[in-house]
Amino acid sequence: MDNVYKAPQGRLLPSLVVFLFVLGILYTLFLLATQWNLNRDMNNIIEETADLEAKLAVFEEDQIGELFEAQQIVDKVEAEEVLWSQIVKKLQDITPITVFFSSYSTSDTGELSLSGLGDSYGAVSDVIAALEKSSDFTGVFVPTVTLGSTGDGQQVVSFSLNVNAIK
Repeated sequence: MDNVYKAPQGRLLPSLVVFLFVLGILYTLFLLATQWNLNRDMNNIIEETADLEAKLAVFEEDQIGELFEAQQIVDKVEAEEVLWSQIVKKLQDITPITVFFSSYSTSDTGELSLSGLGDSYGAVSDVIAALEKSSDFTGVFVPTVTLGSTGDGQQVVSFSLNVNAIK
């Protein structure tokens, strides 16, 4: 048996080339299918983005209008707001120590009605003069000033006072 089997020579290289060629074609088809899917997904995303941007524009237009209205209301309220704590503080700053305010009554327009006691007509006069000179108050009106006495005989001047506070 001299016949020994010999493997065919030269068929491996062409088979390898054909295999790589087929593999290259399959890979190219895979890349094309992937690109087609990505393009389709990208177009869907672009359409959804445009739709959402249109909805957002309508929403913002509605919300911005409401926001401007709300801001105008807040600005109006703040402009009309009377800060009574500051007004009372200013009133205390200009009031002589010999005068005592026994009651305060206010309105939302800035009108302030006061009742108080002073140790003399001069002390009450000083309060009236200080209010008239102050740039924080206008329209000082004193409807009543009455001389009286306490239980132990000390003289006091009771008075009521109306004034407008400047906001």
